[in-house]
Amino acid sequence: MLDLEELIEDNRGLGTTPLRQAQLVMLRLLRITDAICKRHGLRYWLCSGTLLGAVRHGGFIPWDDDIDIGMPREDYERFVQIAERELPDSVVMQLRDQETYLRFNVNPCKIRDRFSRIVEPGEPELNPEKGLFLDVFPFDSYSRRGSLRFFYERMIKHFFIVMGKFKDSMAYRDLSMTRSLLSKFHRLWLIMFRLSLGWTLVEVKRSRKYCEQRPFVGFGFDVPFKACYPDEVVFPLKDIEFEGYRFMCPNNIHVFLSTSFGRNYMTPPPVCKRKVHALEIVPDLRDGAAVFQQKTIS
Repeated sequence: MLDLEELIEDNRGLGTTPLRQAQLVMLRLLRITDAICKRHGLRYWLCSGTLLGAVRHGGFIPWDDDIDIGMPREDYERFVQIAERELPDSVVMQLRDQETYLRFNVNPCKIRDRFSRIVEPGEPELNPEKGLFLDVFPFDSYSRRGSLRFFYERMIKHFFIVMGKFKDSMAYRDLSMTRSLLSKFHRLWLIMFRLSLGWTLVEVKRSRKYCEQRPFVGFGFDVPFKACYPDEVVFPLKDIEFEGYRFMCPNNIHVFLSTSFGRNYMTPPPVCKRKVHALEIVPDLRDGAAVFQQKTIS
């Protein structure tokens, strides 16, 4: 087994600002993840702002403080099992379905650095791991028929997400009103589901051949993001340069980014909107490095 701790160096100290130091930490997490995926033949690709940064800036968006990759569901499930035993000691994996304090998070899997801290808006204080992270998003296959995606996959997807948020809310607050809202929502959703179920089953049969041939690929059922791409936009995967290294990316980057950010994705936003998401970042807890902290929180 490769010694990733020694093979992939920790260069956070080379950053000239706390944010740049944090980006170097996240770059190391990406390189570690990439090494594990290549060793086991797992597919992944840069997505969201990370892919945009690779295309527009050749690396991180200068004001970005996170890093995102996507994986097909079957590769994601294998990765979770493999990473648990192959990640170096300086890195930890957090899974939303195994740890109560992470269930408010929209992402089911984070790969975190142990020797840094990032404070995000709305994060529960009881989360014991607050290190800088890499987000791993599972992607599922969806029917090519838009009507089926909306009334079936999307409906079920958001039902489970909202139900999960209600249940998590009750874990932190013992409020009878919360229970009442959850019960009412559950009954209403069941009525809607039963009314649409018959029509849905007919659509499933009619669209099965299209789905089997070339389905759509989109954020997983357990991720509340709606972006969905034709299979040929994502596969076969290619590679792209990011911060001086080569990582996997979707086959048709232009269509992928246009779907997510619009056709003018190469134009940076106004200066007033170039903001770091985190409230606070400490890129190195061991050496007492400088701290990034938002001066104004909107």
